[in-house]
Amino acid sequence: MAELTGGKIKAATLIEVLVAMVILLVVFAIAMMVFKNINTSYSPKHDLLAYLKLEETVQQTKDDLSFIDEEFETENMRIIKKVYDYTQGENLFVLEIVVMDKTGRILNERKEILRKDENSLR
Repeated sequence: MAELTGGKIKAATLIEVLVAMVILLVVFAIAMMVFKNINTSYSPKHDLLAYLKLEETVQQTKDDLSFIDEEFETENMRIIKKVYDYTQGENLFVLEIVVMDKTGRILNERKEILRKDENSLR
């Protein structure tokens, strides 16, 4: 900012302006790296694939009547299926399916209470 004092103009030197520009450039570069990391860490496509795999596993379990504990891997995902008795009712059991990525982060999970009667599942 220029200021007129006693016939002279007081202003910033070219070096000061360049230093300020370099500092701003470094701050903007760091901000862009953080922004890029945030955008690439969230993957709606990966979450959608996990949801679809979960729904497919639930439907296949019901269709095949395969109510056993299983663990398998597909498409960079690990799927864990557990079946256990429901403690608050007779002839009921819980079907629990968890979809995780390779690092162990839970992408999607579902618990469903079903009857042990085979006719009610179809």
